[in-house]
Amino acid sequence: MPSCYVLETIWLFSCTCPHPWLYSRHLSLPLLTKLITVKYFLAIIGIVATLIPATELFASNKAKIDSLYAILQHTTSPADSLKTLYNIHDLGTKEQNRPLNPIIYNVAKRAGNTSARLDILRILGNFYLGNDSAQQLILDEARSIPPSAEQKETVTFLKLLIEATHALYTDSDTKQRWLIDALDKYSTNKNSSDKLANLEQIYTVCIYLGSTVNGNLLDKYIDESEEMIDGLPYGLYALRNMFFAHSAIIHTRSEEHDKAVAADRRLLEIMDGMEKDYTAKGRIYKNYDRNRYVSYRRMLCNYPALTATEVEDIYSRIQKLAAGNEEIAEDLAETKLPDIYYHMARKEYDKAIDPLVEATAMDVPGNNFIVPRLYKMLIEASKATGNKEILLNSLLKYNDIQSDYIKTKSDERYRELQIIYDVDNLNLEKNAMEAENQKTRIRLQRTTIVISTIFVIALIVLCIVLLNLYRRSRSLSKELARSNSSLKTERDNLQQAQTELIAARDAASRANKLKTTFIDNMSRQMQEPIAAIAGYTQFIVDNLNDKDRLRLEKYSNLVVLNTELLLTMVYDVLTISELNKKKLTLIKSDVSVKMLCDVALNSVMSKKHPGVEMVYAKSPDEDIEIHTDPQRVQQVLVNLLQNAVKFTMSGRITLDWDLSPDKTHITFSVTDTGCGIPADKSEIIFERFEKLNSYKEGVGLGLPISRTVAALLKGDVSLDTSYTDGARFLFTIPCRGN
Repeated sequence: MPSCYVLETIWLFSCTCPHPWLYSRHLSLPLLTKLITVKYFLAIIGIVATLIPATELFASNKAKIDSLYAILQHTTSPADSLKTLYNIHDLGTKEQNRPLNPIIYNVAKRAGNTSARLDILRILGNFYLGNDSAQQLILDEARSIPPSAEQKETVTFLKLLIEATHALYTDSDTKQRWLIDALDKYSTNKNSSDKLANLEQIYTVCIYLGSTVNGNLLDKYIDESEEMIDGLPYGLYALRNMFFAHSAIIHTRSEEHDKAVAADRRLLEIMDGMEKDYTAKGRIYKNYDRNRYVSYRRMLCNYPALTATEVEDIYSRIQKLAAGNEEIAEDLAETKLPDIYYHMARKEYDKAIDPLVEATAMDVPGNNFIVPRLYKMLIEASKATGNKEILLNSLLKYNDIQSDYIKTKSDERYRELQIIYDVDNLNLEKNAMEAENQKTRIRLQRTTIVISTIFVIALIVLCIVLLNLYRRSRSLSKELARSNSSLKTERDNLQQAQTELIAARDAASRANKLKTTFIDNMSRQMQEPIAAIAGYTQFIVDNLNDKDRLRLEKYSNLVVLNTELLLTMVYDVLTISELNKKKLTLIKSDVSVKMLCDVALNSVMSKKHPGVEMVYAKSPDEDIEIHTDPQRVQQVLVNLLQNAVKFTMSGRITLDWDLSPDKTHITFSVTDTGCGIPADKSEIIFERFEKLNSYKEGVGLGLPISRTVAALLKGDVSLDTSYTDGARFLFTIPCRGN
């Protein structure tokens, strides 16, 4: 496969490496640097020139390099030589630059150009990915350079490359142990003021997580890393480049299209900035066409996050890059991936199906995550074109791939849970140590209080003695002293009262915050134990013999039912907490109304009372798409349906929807034949913890949450007081919300 294609799997690349998708392990070049002296410099230049065969260069590049070597022979200073050598470096291939890198480093050292030295060290660090001994020598050399912002960033960059080598070439058990150590170190020192140290610790966690599991834990630390990356000083490109390349691939693999496209946009901005800086320094041959091609191709792969105009623009840019670069053109012709993504984005299935058949038949080492997505596209294209043979073959192959994928994800989830468990154990140990330290501090505080009390008593005694002496010596002014004392006492009382009022106010505020935090934390901590109770109850019943199972199954069902009710109350409390903190976010997308209704009905179907009929009023093939947050819409529908189930002992519960005359809004209705709600209570029921029937389960949060979520969606939830055969709730939202 072309090297451009292999780049998808190599996410750690240098901000200055001209060909970052090729890596190999050789003898440490920093050792070669020590052997190069000024005496042999020109001789080595001649040797390097002979090491570049004409067959390995494009004709135009060879002519440019030959002319640059001619210019090099007439340079008179290390600074001039460095500029010419860099231009040769930018025109050559990675293998051609291998002997040139230590020469450039030596010349940069003689020229006193620290930035160029650090640049070459970053290139060498990437060159020896997989050889941690060589990388350690390069890191030691970087540490010997006088400190600066770029030097510190380079040291951090090289340390992360060493961690990447460990993650790539270490067994799973060792990686998991190092991951736990990295998590422990990060949690201990995360509040450090050293931004690079914090970034190094959290990104080390991301490196080991990325090679161990791909789940919510990795997403969490990737997001935290991005915040730290954005806090770095402007102009330091190496770490930004490393991070956003990694982030784009991680989000592409997990099909988080918006995040993947955003990461590649940041990556392209970084390339533009680097190219501008290099051009200003005289490096006119430096370009990132192949890197841009990889980013553009990956952005097309995430076409669901692109507009039609953006798809056309990116595809046009790829064509321009291929026209000027033979390696890109070769990749484009052989893999046809940009063409596939382009046609799929435009729904040109007849043009996409043949390239998809070829692409799925390719052997692409290290890019297994692309194959399932290609098969999904092939299934979509074959359905659209009516090609049943390809559809059948694709479905069979995709089923096999998904089986392997499910097993892999199960293993990853197990490892993730094991990591979380180990981290929790570390936290418990820390908490125990903290508790012991707290006891020590309390003992010290008690000792301090005793000493302070003795001192205060002694001071009081001394004051009494002095007061008596004062009264005796100033007997003539006793009346005036008494008046002054009275005024002073009143002033002190007022100040004390003011202080006590302020303290009481602050205590009340802290108590309210602690109460909210306690309820939030307790609700979150209750979820897993409650779910475990239900799971283990069912597990015990399933392992009994048939006779005992029949006898105990109804009690197991009661336990499961009550744990579900309890979990519902916990989720309601958590939702109210998020609403109070204004942390509830909306993730909008185009979604089928029928799918939303089906999911909501299926979620509560098992909870309805015997004899109650739950129906969907629309025909099976009647459907529209709306642009909204599907999770929040389902949350409101489920709340309304659960409310209907609680108060409907017999009869029917109906879920329906209708469009407004101008088709800008959709109104869902949940109608039941239950006990109904008095018209004068139509607004009271939307207040928190308000229950018309205190004997029914729940805490009175479902309807308030539903109305608040509807408001976030620019809609409303209300009671239809004109309906008198039970209760009917109306849920209205925009069809195409911004």
